[in-house]
Amino acid sequence: AGVNHVIMNLKYGQRPVEEVVEELGEEVVPHFPALTVK
Repeated sequence: AGVNHVIMNLKYGQRPVEEVVEELGEEVVPHFPALTVK
């Protein structure tokens, strides 16, 4: 069991969305391994 999806609401942020998404990709996503279908 585990979490297979996450929702992030960037609507109320002060930074540009592109910047936040890039940072998430660099700093957060690498901590979650890709799942493979068996």
